[in-house]
This record gives sequence, structure tokens and C-alpha cells, in this order.
Amino acid sequence: VDDLISRAGGIALGGLQHLPEPMSDDMIVEAPLNMTGYGLAVPIIGAIDLVRPRRRLVLDHKTTSSFRYMKEPEELGRDPQAITYGVKCLELGAELHGMDEGPVTFGHVYYLTRGTVASATSFVTISASNLRALFDEVMVQSVAGMAALTQVQVQDVPTNTEACSDFQGCPFRSRCAALG
Repeated sequence: VDDLISRAGGIALGGLQHLPEPMSDDMIVEAPLNMTGYGLAVPIIGAIDLVRPRRRLVLDHKTTSSFRYMKEPEELGRDPQAITYGVKCLELGAELHGMDEGPVTFGHVYYLTRGTVASATSFVTISASNLRALFDEVMVQSVAGMAALTQVQVQDVPTNTEACSDFQGCPFRSRCAALG
């Protein structure tokens, strides 16, 4: 356990320069996310790593074995997490500071898990109107699709036996085998 804690601490040290000062005026760490309404079939629930509503800034921490897996700004601009967290940042800005317009900057801070201790960032800035439109276009439809999938019965899902050993093996292999 001590080795794991030591390794995690070393990984985190690589990104200290990307973190705001500890006592920033409007920093919310692990901001609760519970979005109901918005035309969603089911709520979106989670926590935002770091949000600064007054500055319209959202940071999310990611670990990666290689920086080649980083999302580029163009990709972040349509990322469901960026869209959802951005809308929540606007909501918090309105609630806490009376300001709900203006662009939101969303960023990933990536921490290397292999090799040298290092970090990198990727940021995108999205206007409030684009965030709201993307939320309606991307998230409302995605959540509706996910909600519909919860009604599917396992026997109705087509099998893909070529994927049974992917990602260290499918945990449902025995269930599939029982269904033939």
C-alpha cells in the first residue's frame, strides 16, 4: 500500500504547476453534479474535479500512460464531459455570482503514469450559447439513448465473440455461454 501511495504522490507532483493557488477566491473542488431537467431522460450525476465559476474555468484530472492519448482542443470542444461540466459552470456562476453568460474554459490536466514524472494540459474555450446548444444536441440525445439501452434484455444483444478477450476479458463471458 505504501508503494502505491508513494507512486500516486509522485504522479501528482508532476502536475502541481497546473493547479490554482489553494485558497483561490471561487474554487470548488469535487463540485457536486446533479443535473435533472434540461430535457434529460435521467439525471446526470457525478462530481467536477475543480470548477471556478467566477472565472468560468473547469479542470479535470486525467492519468495516462502516454501523452499521445491527450484530447486535442477540437476534440474537447465536443466532448460530453466538457459540455456537461461547462453548462454546470454557467449554472454555478449564475447561482453564486449572478453571471451566466460568457465563455467557459474547460481543460484536462494529464499526468503520466509511466516513465518520467510529467504532466501536460489541453484546453478549449466554448461560448455559453454553444455550450447550451451542444448540451441539447449531444447530451440530451446521448442520455436518451443510454436510458433506452437500460431496457434491453441481455438475450436481445447481438454477440461479438471476437471481443470476448479484449480488455483483460469480458466479465459476462459465462453469461453469454449460458445463453448459447
